Amino acid sequence: MLDGLRFHLTVYTPFRALDGLIAEAGLDLTADVSAAARRAATLTLLSDAPFIYAPGVIAAAALRASLPATAWAEFQSTWCSEPAAAAELDAACAHIAQLVPASKPDDAVVAPLLQKLEALQALVGTGPKREEF
Repeated sequence: MLDGLRFHLTVYTPFRALDGLIAEAGLDLTADVSAAARRAATLTLLSDAPFIYAPGVIAAAALRASLPATAWAEFQSTWCSEPAAAAELDAACAHIAQLVPASKPDDAVVAPLLQKLEALQALVGTGPKREEF
């Protein structure tokens, strides 16, 4: 229907926000945790999350999914000065976790999406690599 109306949606990916969040927070992440955060961010692109939440919120949800609970609590106490803001971020992260598919989708579905994403990545210079997914 959107194509018939010549309507285009602009969706921003969470990868730049994730990199900025990690850098600004001064988190010293291991390669495994960093890769897990990028995988979590990639999986959000296969859900409705990019249409509902800002890239920074999705990046925070990806970070929450990959960090141990104590590290997430420390990060959250640094960035959310008010308890209401922390509760709101937790609620958004929990909702994003529900939106993300529980298992890896079929390669037949993912391959065309990754090709488009890699083409966009070449234009912007950031995003997931095929081997990260």
